[in-house]
Amino acid sequence: MTIDMTPSRGIIFFVTAIGTVIGMMMGLGHPALAQSAVKLEGDSARGAEIAETCATCHGPDGMGYPEGIPRLVGQSSSYLRAQLLSFRHSARLRADQPGDEGIAHLKSTARSFSGMDSFILGLTDQDIADAAAHYAALKCKPSDKPQPVRPAIVSRCEACHKDIGRVSSRNIPTLASQNAVYLSRQLKSFRAAKTIGEIDLMAEGASRYNRIMFTQARWLTDSQIKDIARFFESVPCL
Repeated sequence: MTIDMTPSRGIIFFVTAIGTVIGMMMGLGHPALAQSAVKLEGDSARGAEIAETCATCHGPDGMGYPEGIPRLVGQSSSYLRAQLLSFRHSARLRADQPGDEGIAHLKSTARSFSGMDSFILGLTDQDIADAAAHYAALKCKPSDKPQPVRPAIVSRCEACHKDIGRVSSRNIPTLASQNAVYLSRQLKSFRAAKTIGEIDLMAEGASRYNRIMFTQARWLTDSQIKDIARFFESVPCL
């Protein structure tokens, strides 16, 4: 007698349902989001080809420009990937394209910039992982800005941005040698949004939200923001 080892449809359905429930318990929600949350291995060589388009604004070396375009090199690949996914999500909303709705990381952080739309809309998850790997592998060029007196307020930043903003972690960017105009702009965006509900990801222009950063930035004056940005811009990166 031959025993049929093929799973029945009922068993397959049961296993799939259990997987979906577990995914929801882990904060992944819809099965499609579980797929988007999978950690893709980035190919830095392929990412270099994708980054040729990014060089238009971020420069051929990824160091950005003084006018407020951020430095990308030296950031962790996980951080860069999360930011690019967020940009793509808001771009898709503006273009009325399906995909990424309710993506997990947008529960705690969100950003939108219409100037990124044409560059990010066509990128796949793998493209984003590859581009992130490319920039994470590059070495930062230390700023040549003279270092001002360290503002006392900077000590609050170092709770997360370790070693005077020079340490990059999975979800936290390096601040050392980052463009001061860019840093000021981001701190003011963080300060402005009390809840994620106040961020219109379909709006033109730039917007940003992060719960932790709001709690830190909400008390900052314009003068303090300027001092923080100028200080971190002058700190040599690793």
